[in-house]
Amino acid sequence: MSRKAGDVYVVTVDIKGSRKLANRDKVQSRTKQLLHRLNSLYSEVLLAPFEFTLGDEFQGVFKTQSIEVAWDIFKLLKKRLGVPFYYGVGVGGINTPRGLSHLRMRPTEMDGKAFHASRHAVLTAKTMRVEFVIEPESHESFVEVNTLVELMLYVANNWTPMQRRVISILEASPDMKYTMVAKHLGVTKQAISNILSRSGWAEFRDAEILLRALLVRSVGGQPRDVYSVRSTRWG
Repeated sequence: MSRKAGDVYVVTVDIKGSRKLANRDKVQSRTKQLLHRLNSLYSEVLLAPFEFTLGDEFQGVFKTQSIEVAWDIFKLLKKRLGVPFYYGVGVGGINTPRGLSHLRMRPTEMDGKAFHASRHAVLTAKTMRVEFVIEPESHESFVEVNTLVELMLYVANNWTPMQRRVISILEASPDMKYTMVAKHLGVTKQAISNILSRSGWAEFRDAEILLRALLVRSVGGQPRDVYSVRSTRWG
């Protein structure tokens, strides 16, 4: 599947049961800080920065050339937001008011099929009880991407606290050796190796390479050959 030039993608995030949260004020404050960070990190590929749109829902609009960023943002939110949420990505066209500068657009000032697809993706996520859904404006399907993400999240959501801690360290410092991680956590190098082996993290990382390739291909890009990429497995 390929998309026409000029398409964008819209990310819509809806916090689960936000009105029932006992610490709603703290969650909103933390979310605002996260949105500021996301807008700073991805300013070069944002067409409209993240902002709250409806209640505790927020949206951002991106260039399709940066479609891989959609996964990075999801991972950051999952790690930092602290509450469960639905994440919908819609790919398609947008409408903007005449005379509105593309450098000063806001999601609330825009409309179009990409927005409709993104909101429908959130509804699909709620119906299917999954976290991440990506949909196009047409009746085409991102079934490969959605299926792969669902499988990856099944693996990640079953990591133990210790596995999650080790993986977090290695993702933050990819060049860190097992011996350094072991020293930091006060365990042996073999323990770190066993923790990662049982977590399936090496396979998860390889799946991420495939996911990024599928995302790029889905918008008409040319992903690198995933079979030529050096393995992410650590020795």
